[in-house]
Amino acid sequence: MAASMNPKGEDGYVVELRKIKKEYPVRQSLFRKKKQGQCLTAVNGVDLCLKEGDSLGIAGESGCGKSTMGRLLLKLTESTEGEYLFNGEDVTDLRSKEEMLKFRRQAQLVFQNPFEALNPRFTVQRSIMEPLTIHGIGSSTEERLGFVKEALRKVNLQPAESFLEKYPHQMSGGQLQRVVLARALVLKPIFLVADEPVSMLDVSVRAGVLNLMKEIAEEMRLTTVYISHDLSLLQYLCDHTAIMYLGQIVEYGKTEDILTKPLHPYSKALVAAIPTLDPSKRPEEVPLSNHVPSPVDLPEGCLLQDRCPYVGNACRGSEQVLTDVGDGHLVRCDLVCANNGNLKFEGGKAV
Repeated sequence: MAASMNPKGEDGYVVELRKIKKEYPVRQSLFRKKKQGQCLTAVNGVDLCLKEGDSLGIAGESGCGKSTMGRLLLKLTESTEGEYLFNGEDVTDLRSKEEMLKFRRQAQLVFQNPFEALNPRFTVQRSIMEPLTIHGIGSSTEERLGFVKEALRKVNLQPAESFLEKYPHQMSGGQLQRVVLARALVLKPIFLVADEPVSMLDVSVRAGVLNLMKEIAEEMRLTTVYISHDLSLLQYLCDHTAIMYLGQIVEYGKTEDILTKPLHPYSKALVAAIPTLDPSKRPEEVPLSNHVPSPVDLPEGCLLQDRCPYVGNACRGSEQVLTDVGDGHLVRCDLVCANNGNLKFEGGKAV
């Protein structure tokens, strides 16, 4: 994927993953015997390139590897194989505390659940000041307090002074998510990962938080990755979207292209599940079976072969690779590439 996304060999990427893989060893249980060397594959050879200001959405059903990707990008977990370049430096294996602190200052996370992301015993001031203290930013408490107030104003919690001494239980969900965002931004990072950033919020406050995140990302030229089940959210926030299935990126392209003309059968199934008020504009449905292969025993060839209505002999025999079908739209399906994306399903069978 990296070669396809970077055909001219351009430099200057903030994030560059090369064949990143993450496996977890399988433990023996009372009902299952462990085979020698058996592992669960959470992320399976992903390539990814993001420049300054890029916004990428990662979508897929539960268990596809989205959250593990987020953890790998933030080095909350270490990869089993592959390379990770961040802002031109190799951060695949950071051993010293100083190296990790340098990385942490530049890469931050917006948590899914703001009610659990903040220490209930900390005031807003202390929660946001904590990263400044850890990284030794500011020569005095007064200077750090100025940074805290600036971060609160940036996330539209004003006047900032009225929020400093509040505790999490005294605030609404929308306000808490803004505090979480302020804590991530107070270090002035260059890379931000948001894992389901509004899924725990009331519908009435989601739009305000999403507008705020989009404005801040554009203003600070942040490189952002949004992880979500909600394709409509990604359509609003992200320039490009990657669809994941069993640890692999099966389709990548401009978000508008992914949502209006998906090519991979799995992507088509996800898009068809988006509710619409106009039945005449309902996209083509792709009936996938309910069986999801075990990430411990992955099938040979295409990982979707046991669920896909288009499956053929070629799908079972050879590994599918991401192929550029035009304008940077990448698809991991030989059938789609061979038929120029013109796969249809009619009358209960693929045509």
